[in-house]
Amino acid sequence: MRVTTRMFSDQFLADLQKNLSAMYNVNEQLSSSKKVNRPSDDPAAMARIVGYRATLSSIGSYNSAITSAKSYLQSMDSALNNLADLIQRGSELAISGANGSLNANDRLAWAKEASGLVDSAMGIANTRVNDRYIFAGYASDQPPIDANGNFQGDSNRFDVAISQSINVAVNLPANEFFSSGGSPDNVMPALTALKTALETNDTPGIQTALGNLNAALEKVSQAQAEIGGRLNKLDAQEKYLADNEETTKTYLSSDQDADLAAVVSEFQQRQTALESLRTVSQKIFSSSLFDFMN
Repeated sequence: MRVTTRMFSDQFLADLQKNLSAMYNVNEQLSSSKKVNRPSDDPAAMARIVGYRATLSSIGSYNSAITSAKSYLQSMDSALNNLADLIQRGSELAISGANGSLNANDRLAWAKEASGLVDSAMGIANTRVNDRYIFAGYASDQPPIDANGNFQGDSNRFDVAISQSINVAVNLPANEFFSSGGSPDNVMPALTALKTALETNDTPGIQTALGNLNAALEKVSQAQAEIGGRLNKLDAQEKYLADNEETTKTYLSSDQDADLAAVVSEFQQRQTALESLRTVSQKIFSSSLFDFMN
């Protein structure tokens, strides 16, 4: 085969282009710290990377939903704890008021405290978190209990998605245990009946109120258990998401992140190769045909 200067030139340019292209890719990996910067670098890896990023985005959205849900449910749990304490105090007043040794004036004094309990219960029913009334159902822009103790919200539950298949309710409609329009063993009617019975020196009425208060406390306890169950579900899902996030980030790093030590080594090798090409090309192309004939 006859070797020409043109062949030397073409081979040199091909080697130069190959090394310059590799040098560019290595430099890009050093700048971005990523070994896959575009689909053409590794189509299969890029497809996986896109999937991992989508998963991490979903995890971030679900974590935000969990944080928001916890805010509402923890506030609700606190409100229910305060309500349970309040009902318990009402029961103590009823037990004291039912004592046959008390007179009308004694019971009237207890009635004043019972009136304060009614107002406090209304305040708890109208608890707000982030400008939303947490016991009002969908009608969360208005107080669920009006000045007369009547429920004016709705019974709908507000669900939040914490995964593709799991929803958690973040409210508890007040009509289930607050409203005067419901059963006499709801909180507001039971406390109001106690206040009235104490004011009117009605011993049988006080005893009836005591029974209703005990039933109301049971309703609140059930609501607390339900809220506790929801919070437990949020904690479990939060842990699952944290584990999934860690695993996904590991896979993403494996497909995406460059081994900087290896990249630096390759960069140095490419530099050496380019310098060798430069040196050899100078010797070859500076020589003439007569130099080879000597």
